[in-house]
Amino acid sequence: MRYGLGMFSQLNKTTILLFALATPAFASHRVVAVIPPPKDGALAVDVEIRLGHSPDVSLISRGSQLEILRGLSLTPETPVDESLALQLGQLSGADAVIYGSSTKLRVCKIESEACHDLSIADGAALASQILTDIGATAPAPRVTPWPDEQKNRAALAAYADCRWAVSLALERTAVKGHKAKLKGLDAACKKAVTLDTSYPPAKAALAAVRALSGDATAEHDLSEALVILPTDALAPEALVNLLVEKDRAREAIDQLSAAEKLAPTSIDLRRLRAERLFRMDMFGRALPPFQEALALAPRSPYLHWRLAYTLHMQGDDAAALGHAETASRLAGGKHPFYQEEYASRLIDLGRYAEAQALLEPLYKNDPAWGRVALRLGYVMHKLGNSKGALPLFAKAAMAKPRDHREENDNVVARLDLARAHARLGETEFAYQELLELKKAGKLNMADLQDADFAGMRTEARFSGLAK
Repeated sequence: MRYGLGMFSQLNKTTILLFALATPAFASHRVVAVIPPPKDGALAVDVEIRLGHSPDVSLISRGSQLEILRGLSLTPETPVDESLALQLGQLSGADAVIYGSSTKLRVCKIESEACHDLSIADGAALASQILTDIGATAPAPRVTPWPDEQKNRAALAAYADCRWAVSLALERTAVKGHKAKLKGLDAACKKAVTLDTSYPPAKAALAAVRALSGDATAEHDLSEALVILPTDALAPEALVNLLVEKDRAREAIDQLSAAEKLAPTSIDLRRLRAERLFRMDMFGRALPPFQEALALAPRSPYLHWRLAYTLHMQGDDAAALGHAETASRLAGGKHPFYQEEYASRLIDLGRYAEAQALLEPLYKNDPAWGRVALRLGYVMHKLGNSKGALPLFAKAAMAKPRDHREENDNVVARLDLARAHARLGETEFAYQELLELKKAGKLNMADLQDADFAGMRTEARFSGLAK
């Protein structure tokens, strides 16, 4: 039996467990559970423990991504209803979604959107009930390294709070590059360890907090947790972040490679290694672990997008487009993040009209998104509507980046403004844009070779820009 977890996170005080299953009875189907925990929080982590940490289970803890969830326009008051549950299922790469409470659940198949009720009498048996309903066999009750689900629910409850807090801190620090709020972060982890002194997951989470705080001694405990708990995403994520902070990225990659041998079905370890290699601009080496992760979760829009972007950076735009299109389709064909990425890959291949058809509704729904304004302006310019592109470039030049990949968009927008003005014969405006870029140290001499500037090259002032 093979499992693959989609994401473990918290949304509006609701624990989301997105897990994928491939069993003889439910071949290659991916199932998602979206479950609000009871007051003590133990139920949610109980499900995660039963499904998420065994040799048969793989975890991809960032399967839906915070930036992707943002595209759902959620607020603290947003209910986890059938519509949202189905969207989360799509984003996690699922074929079915289970959502509800500890006493009543609904099971929906994503493709047909057909749903039916599933009553749960005993919260502690939730994982077994879910697996039974889809025709799989539940994992055996575990003793170590986990507390007994019935005898020590207080430790489970504390660990649920601990894991939630540490996961968010790691997301901010290791993924987003922001400073995590560390004050009081270790309280729940310490409580879990106090309630059960032989509790490796809580100890690993506590070590993760120490690592985020810059404690070098946490490295030993995290390395040990990587061996004891190879299917737990917290330890490797924290260890990689710690080693990278020490300029030891290659050691981090070696640690992940070793851990993968202990957890051959772990999606998360492969994802982490691939993402680290990508950040080191080692795109060729990043491809195999991304492909291995995708093989374990073939309906994951996120992993298809990662492959698309990696292939794009390698210069294989035709293959990249295939994965970008698949990511868009699996995410429902309307999610802003994946639609914009799909449009970008179409632009790479000069398929501007198709890209415009994707970008126009994105801009209409979110005109403040600078990246979309920039992309839409570019395709309009390439399709001959430079005048219509000008206000879009101007808006993109002033927009605040929403992601680190958008940090240079303002500069690109200014250059595109110059291109559009030049094509329209408005050379004075074009020159002023280029001059401002040069003064800011943002003008690349290769950009001046663009065909749009051909009519300006005889001007002495234009030649001066290259000096």
